[in-house]
Amino acid sequence: MNRAVVTIAVWQTLLDESPGFGDQVRGARIACVIEAVGRATGDPVDADSAGTALDFAADKFETAYLSGAPIDNIKGVQLIGAALDVHFSADETRHLADALGKTHVPTNLRTRPGVRQMLQELSRERTVVALSDTWMSPGAALRASLAHHGLSMYLADELYSDETGSFKVTGEAWRLAANRLGTSVDRIIHIGDLPDIDGAGAAAAGCAAAIVIQHPNHPVPSRRSGSADVRVVTDPRVIPAVVAELDPPSRTRSI
Repeated sequence: MNRAVVTIAVWQTLLDESPGFGDQVRGARIACVIEAVGRATGDPVDADSAGTALDFAADKFETAYLSGAPIDNIKGVQLIGAALDVHFSADETRHLADALGKTHVPTNLRTRPGVRQMLQELSRERTVVALSDTWMSPGAALRASLAHHGLSMYLADELYSDETGSFKVTGEAWRLAANRLGTSVDRIIHIGDLPDIDGAGAAAAGCAAAIVIQHPNHPVPSRRSGSADVRVVTDPRVIPAVVAELDPPSRTRSI
């Protein structure tokens, strides 16, 4: 029978940062920039300047991403260099991009409350696929963290934009997921954390339904107040019931 497909974001949906962990990651990234600048120029750069350059690149990424034109880590490093008036060689650029991508240690990430129960119940009746747009933290880190927490067993596939080249923000990620699973986008129910992308974006891409799990301390402010096409919940444990309401298991057909 044709099992409906559920795609689900990872960052801030399945995985979360523990209190204070964000500061640890920021400190590690500042150290990466300081080391890279010293290697490239022979001159030291202070932590405040390195942090400001990281913020500059992050702001540029967020603006580009939300406008539908995401940039990758290589471009991010180039922006960091521009903010510091430093030219990194191609090798230095790749080295810093890799180093920044390793600052989220997979075993240090925690799961959001209730997601194990949610995935267990969803995977009984549906094909569940992790679907995330990534930037500094690559898909490899998210995959390793999900495996560490024993969540990968509930996933039929994991699709990350740095590996596939397909982004949710452009709508391509859902078309890729549908093609990989031999179904159509209008058979996909998407779950995520960003109302703009996981909510309105999924609906615009043609998904059957979109559900947003609110995050109490989300680092990315939403540009939308809500949409009639998007269901909003606060507890991941209610998601299976919402999905069943939107697409009852008795209606599913085999892929």
